Amino acid sequence: LPAFDNFKITVSNGMMEITAADATIQCKMTCPVSKSEDFAICLPAKLLVGTIALFSENEVILTVKNETKVELKSGKAKYNITTDCFATDFPVMPMGKVTSEIAMQQFFLNASLESTRNFTDDKNANTNISGINIAEINGKIVFTGVDDFKMCRAAVKPISITTWSSVILPTEIAKKVAQLLSEKGEIGIVHCGDKIRFFTENASLDFFEITAVASVSKFPNSEYFFENMPKDVYTINTMELLNAMKRLKLYAPSTGKPVVQFSVAAENELTLFSQDINYNKDGSESISFVGYAEKALEKAFNIDDVIEILTVVDTNEINFFFAEGCFVIIHIFTNP
Repeated sequence: LPAFDNFKITVSNGMMEITAADATIQCKMTCPVSKSEDFAICLPAKLLVGTIALFSENEVILTVKNETKVELKSGKAKYNITTDCFATDFPVMPMGKVTSEIAMQQFFLNASLESTRNFTDDKNANTNISGINIAEINGKIVFTGVDDFKMCRAAVKPISITTWSSVILPTEIAKKVAQLLSEKGEIGIVHCGDKIRFFTENASLDFFEITAVASVSKFPNSEYFFENMPKDVYTINTMELLNAMKRLKLYAPSTGKPVVQFSVAAENELTLFSQDINYNKDGSESISFVGYAEKALEKAFNIDDVIEILTVVDTNEINFFFAEGCFVIIHIFTNP
């Protein structure tokens, strides 16, 4: 559609609203203007941005010649831009009746999207796990990213919550939302099932509003991992474990998935073992931990998965426990 190559620019009451859209997302942003008459027009997005970016003067003057032509002037430079799209023809992404609404700090939304997005697989054949699941669990908003073997969750206490039903946010949308978030300020989130909207306060100079296509597909039940959490939580040095995993990978099978064996057979000691029988090489590591093993434990995991998880942990120590068929790392950041 021609409109998708254009910005819709609307000037009213001393503010300029710029809208960009494609088939899955629409973004609105505002900026103040020094003096103006009210108007609405569409302009080619890439041409407009590219021209303004190369101006050396700080002030840019847009003069509307007619409904398809604008004069762009800055200092001694002057350009004429035409468009094949009328403002009245610019598509608006509609929102249905809002059924869910929350407010939270932008900082914690950004942290949650960035961490969970790294663990999603947007090309997975199972569309139910190709995005970030946003759900309400025990009064907290829980963001979950998962692929076939790894899962990351971030739980945030919202500023307010009216009601919330589970929704899946595509990873590309999450990336674009995160790029606009700041470390301060609040953000509202609403959805109507198949559409979701993120917005800041209208009165703020950094106001933005993103409306995007969402999914209400049934996300896999990940709560069962936490329903019967073991009492024993082990604390271990992050870098010590990460470096041990990198060394053990050198001794893992060179074909297929590299596997490491986790064993806890004695108090305060974790043993890691990797072996490549084809090339007659093996390696083992013993790492001390704080905690207590009630019984002998032995599990195998993909080395690459463990390394990927440990790489994104930014604390000196991690707390983890072994659940049925998996291990869970507890990484907590403060949410006032």
